[in-house]
Amino acid sequence: MTMRTADLGAFGKDGRPPRAGLGLSRVLLALVAFACMAFPARAEYLLQEGDALDFALLGISDLKHRAVIGPDGEIALPMVGTVKASGQSIAQLKAQLKSMLTNRLYRQIGPDGKENMIVLGGDELSIDVAVFRPIYVSGDVLKPGEQLFRPGMTLRQALSVAGGFDVMKMKLGNPLIDPIDYRTQLTSDLTEFAREQARLVRLQTELAGSPDLNLNAVVVSGLPSATLDKIKDTERKTFVAKQTDIKREQDWLRDTIGTAEKRMAVLAEQQDKEMEGNREDLNELERVKELVSRGSAPITRIIDARRTSLFSATRVLQTTMSGQTLERDRDELKRKLVKVVDDYRIAVLKEIQESTVKLGTLRAKIDGSREKLGVAAAPRMAQTEATRPVLTIFRKNGKGMERIDASLDSNLTPGDVVEVTVPVVEISSLPAITAEAVPVR
Repeated sequence: MTMRTADLGAFGKDGRPPRAGLGLSRVLLALVAFACMAFPARAEYLLQEGDALDFALLGISDLKHRAVIGPDGEIALPMVGTVKASGQSIAQLKAQLKSMLTNRLYRQIGPDGKENMIVLGGDELSIDVAVFRPIYVSGDVLKPGEQLFRPGMTLRQALSVAGGFDVMKMKLGNPLIDPIDYRTQLTSDLTEFAREQARLVRLQTELAGSPDLNLNAVVVSGLPSATLDKIKDTERKTFVAKQTDIKREQDWLRDTIGTAEKRMAVLAEQQDKEMEGNREDLNELERVKELVSRGSAPITRIIDARRTSLFSATRVLQTTMSGQTLERDRDELKRKLVKVVDDYRIAVLKEIQESTVKLGTLRAKIDGSREKLGVAAAPRMAQTEATRPVLTIFRKNGKGMERIDASLDSNLTPGDVVEVTVPVVEISSLPAITAEAVPVR
């Protein structure tokens, strides 16, 4: 029996039935086609106010231009004028401009200064988005505000740029809350408090004029004893150094005053002798005058006697002036001796005032650090719908502002406003903090 060629369509050339693989390939092709119809490509991006566009014509560098879509949705371009761009895709805008530029004449001046007339064609036009509208992140983030948009940007990336969630408002299940940071801050605050408290006790002792410094009253709960001992030792050394310094200055002033008084005593004795000599010279002058008047002595004796009396008078005047100068210097040194103590007490009083204010500030910081540590160190709760941050995207569309419930992996578009809401931690619902309070003395 013979078989017609037409009947071989269902078989291979060897007369055997076709392989099963051929049918499977056809099924796969059908599935791919169905998937393409079921999942259409993402819609083209529609330009909006604030987008910056780069325009260029191939081979004509003079017509390169960047334009920003204004609040009215329009852009201004050379050779074209004002064009409506908002609400259009890049392809739609390009088609519109292509029809407006085709067969337009452009006068180009070459390097040699000659003019060339060029007939424009829309095919040489290229349009690119240079800068997209920014996005905005607000709410419970560390750094809210405006961010540059990048194609393919997700909400997770935007939160990363914003510094993440505001951890102090997160529920206890948030892994961002790190008790180690708060414990380190608390230890630092306690150390500073102990240092300031020991300093205040030292200043009060200096003001009272006591020769001994007693730091037994300085006690700070929660601070290692070794750290506290080092602080006390430093303050004792500072106390001794300051007492030694002011005593050295006082001793120097007292010694200088004593030296001045001794010189004054010597000058006073010298002054008495000089005055006695001057009186004798004056008496001699009178005696010589009497002898000359009798003719018993030449007149030159009067000149010599007068010169001697003037010299002794000058010596008396010099000694008197030196004594007065020494007296003024001694009085000035005495005033300095008193002023050294007064200035020292005024400086100590000012430091006491500053130290008291600083201790008050540190007490507040320590209380805050203990409260934060209590929150962070409390038992962690599993994150639920009630404790998970709420992420919302507000996106402008043709009908107005659209509200979108989002996740960390949601894609963003230019101009989106992201609002982050973190459930507030109720401190009253946390376990009691057992840390001791810092004593106030």
